[in-house]
Amino acid sequence: FNMFDAQAWLARDFILGRKKTPELKEMQADSQKMRDAELKADTSKKQIIYQGNYVKDLISMTDYPSFDIDKVNETFFKWKHDKHDSIMGYRDVSYPSIM
Repeated sequence: FNMFDAQAWLARDFILGRKKTPELKEMQADSQKMRDAELKADTSKKQIIYQGNYVKDLISMTDYPSFDIDKVNETFFKWKHDKHDSIMGYRDVSYPSIM
């Protein structure tokens, strides 16, 4: 999944010294901002959008190849709908690759 790839690329950049760790107060403020946004994501759709925005943030900080995250969100919306419709059959549905 691309989120884990993007996280790994950012970790790589910190390890290689390409990025510097922000000051503690800046990290805490960012953490709180993310937590507040997470708590507002009170539906499946909002949670998918939240995660997509997180991936966009990660990609913006690295040289990870960009892709249409909004289109990926749409695919997740359909997947979630299919899963809700048939917990036993949703895995039989295929979805196009956005990459």
